Amino acid sequence: LKHVSFHIEEREKAAIVGINGAGKSTLMKIIAGDSTPDTGQVILAHGA
Repeated sequence: LKHVSFHIEEREKAAIVGINGAGKSTLMKIIAGDSTPDTGQVILAHGA
């Protein structure tokens, strides 16, 4: 994944779509905490 940035407000919905091999599952694993990014960072503001 390169240059991914998005912000979702409370009660908003988002969909992650893309071709095979685009990194959708990798992104979800990183967000879920099941994997860590090789570079960069993921910031989750739960309860903020």
